[in-house]
Amino acid sequence: MNNFMLDIRALGKSLDSTILAIECVFFDPSTGEIGPQGYWPVSINQSSDNLKFDEGVIPNLLRADSDTRAEIINATLAEKVAVFKAIGFICTNSQRALGELNCWVSGDSSSIARLGLKAIHHSINFDEIFSLVEICHLSTLILIAGATGYAPHPRRDSAPFTLTDAVYRAEQVCDIWQRLTSNHADQSFDA
Repeated sequence: MNNFMLDIRALGKSLDSTILAIECVFFDPSTGEIGPQGYWPVSINQSSDNLKFDEGVIPNLLRADSDTRAEIINATLAEKVAVFKAIGFICTNSQRALGELNCWVSGDSSSIARLGLKAIHHSINFDEIFSLVEICHLSTLILIAGATGYAPHPRRDSAPFTLTDAVYRAEQVCDIWQRLTSNHADQSFDA
């Protein structure tokens, strides 16, 4: 599998904002198979000396539901450890022999850029994998699929993590991919 969804929740919009959680899931859009998943919540206490956040983020987190607050409170990883584990997970689970890696992001490319910037900041070698990464945008795929009448399925209440949505977003890519390619896969091209 050389497609992975990367979802990084940070305490702000700037790339150097403190990371709150990283989730990564590998998947195959043509079959809909969801592969290995990794999730690394970051302890705010471990980052408190260098905490960088946007105004209003902390009050919003305090107003979040109890599951989200509990996940934030119970996080134990330092940001550097979470970034290292996420990069290691991507390296371990990618099939680099197949060529480029498709890193799916929702919205802009800030997730992969933030991971790269944090890797550099924490002196973690990211070059081995970053040179193979091709950014793919879920939002663009949803716009294209909208022309066919596609509407995203609702997020499950039983989602495994409250801070990130990588699995849900990977499922969306699979749904759209199969919807857009199924008509062509069934056609025969006899001359």
